[in-house]
Amino acid sequence: MDRTETTVADWITQAAFTEEQATAKFKWWCINHGSRRAYANVSIREQALIPAKVRVALIEQFAHVNAPEPTTADINQIAAKWCDANAYREVTTRELGDALGVSQAVARRVIRDLPHYFKRVNQYKHEVRNYRGEREIDKNR
Repeated sequence: MDRTETTVADWITQAAFTEEQATAKFKWWCINHGSRRAYANVSIREQALIPAKVRVALIEQFAHVNAPEPTTADINQIAAKWCDANAYREVTTRELGDALGVSQAVARRVIRDLPHYFKRVNQYKHEVRNYRGEREIDKNR
C-alpha cells in the first residue's frame, strides 16, 4: 500500500502523512469514538499537521459523541449557580427543569437535594432563596 493511500478502515492502524489525511483521521476518530479518544489515538505528529482552528472546530462539533453523562453532583452544582443568579424567583419544577436542561423528575430531585436553596410556596411552586446572601448576614450578626 502506498503511504499516501489510506482507507477508512485503516485509520486505527494506518499513519497519516498529509494535512488532508491527518484531518480525515482525526475526524474519523471524533465521529466514531469522541474527541477524547481522537486525541489519544492520533499521534502528536499527525495533530501538528492539522491546523488548530480545524481541530478546535472538530472538537466542538463532536463534543457530544461519547461524552459522559452529567452526574448528580454536576447537576446540583449547576443548579446552585442558577439559584444564586435567580434569587427570590418563584419557579415550578417544569420551569426549573427547562432552565437547567433536565427533566421534571430531575428538577424535583434537585429541589430535594438542595433544600436550603428552595422554599415551598404551594403544591406546585418553590421560591428560590438567596442562600449565600442570607448565610453571610447570619454570620455577621
